[in-house]
Amino acid sequence: MNQKVLIADDSIASQRLFEMVLTREGYDVITIGSGAQVLDAVRDKHPDIALIDAIMPEVDGYQICKILKENAEFRRLPVVMLAGRYEDFDRERGINVVGTKAILTKPSKSEDIVAKVKEFLAEAQEEIEEMTVAEEMTAPIAEVIEEPAFVQEEYEFDEDSEEADQVVENELLEEEAEVVDIEEAEEESKEDDEGFAIEETEEPIEEEWEEMEEEISVEEPAVPTEESAVLPEEPIIAETARISPEISQMAEIAPISEEKFDLIAGDIAQRLAQKLVPVLMQQLAAYLMQIPVVKSVVEQTSKQLVKELLPEIQEKE
Repeated sequence: MNQKVLIADDSIASQRLFEMVLTREGYDVITIGSGAQVLDAVRDKHPDIALIDAIMPEVDGYQICKILKENAEFRRLPVVMLAGRYEDFDRERGINVVGTKAILTKPSKSEDIVAKVKEFLAEAQEEIEEMTVAEEMTAPIAEVIEEPAFVQEEYEFDEDSEEADQVVENELLEEEAEVVDIEEAEEESKEDDEGFAIEETEEPIEEEWEEMEEEISVEEPAVPTEESAVLPEEPIIAETARISPEISQMAEIAPISEEKFDLIAGDIAQRLAQKLVPVLMQQLAAYLMQIPVVKSVVEQTSKQLVKELLPEIQEKE
């Protein structure tokens, strides 16, 4: 970023001369024509150096330079007073305000203008650097406080002291607390399980069972008796008659050992089971069908099977 130079002069020709020379050197030039505008321009534009004509209307350069030198807000701003060669310039007054080096006679040569600006900017930069170094040197250094090393003292534990009793008591209390916590957790889990089981058991199921029990109690099926039970006696008698001659012949031919007897008894039991089991299953089915609930379930299942098989039968036809 280019450095800024403020030119305060009521002469337009002087403004153009300084602007042309300094712009060519790479500076940004700000020009104003009144001493009353200097302070506002310094606050708004923040120039790096100010060149102020001594003789101006309203407020002259002497007063402006004095304010800039004495005010802490503008004290670091380098100030050069411009003294017109053909103007009524009070050199002694100017030296008292800005010093001998800070007076530049106009009109001046280009090199003199550039040299004066560079000189004061360099001095201002050195002053800023020196102040920065001084501030860093005078800044308080934070002291690092080292914490003392931790030394663990040896401690002798007396088993017979009150402290030992307290330690044992604390351990027992901790164990009891753990046991209580475990028991509470188990009780909570049991309550959760019971609550879950109760939630799973819905009221409609209980109502169905109550209806089933009422139907069973109202219409109790007749228990088949020996007289009412119809058993296919003839096939069983015929089979027994067929087997008995073989047994009698075997008994006449040779004596029967225990092993053979067991084999024959097992054979007879198997044949009887083959004959009796289907008959018993039929009787059991007939008995169960007398229960309304069982009968309803069988009928519904039969209807469902018919619905599933009917399309297949129709396709085959």
